[in-house]
Amino acid sequence: MVMHSIDIEVQDENIVVVFEVPGVREEDVTIDAEGDTVRVVANRNKIADNSKDGNIDIAVDSVYYDKTAVLQEKADMKNMRATFFAGLLEIIIPRIK
Repeated sequence: MVMHSIDIEVQDENIVVVFEVPGVREEDVTIDAEGDTVRVVANRNKIADNSKDGNIDIAVDSVYYDKTAVLQEKADMKNMRATFFAGLLEIIIPRIK
């Protein structure tokens, strides 16, 4: 089983949380932020029909992630923003000081 990383960086104004979620698209990802936790769920099912010449060949590739990061700082979850690129989901959350 491969473990993908979660990185948390506390900056002056923000908390930056980066989830590694390879193999999914942006539309496959759901973010739930409540209290001091950020939960990311990603689910992608890809079906390829390689059938030919009367032979049935169907491949199913499924990717599923359910990851939670617990923040050690107070954060303004209502004003978080997220970007997704190349299997990395970066969530920027303003700190509450």
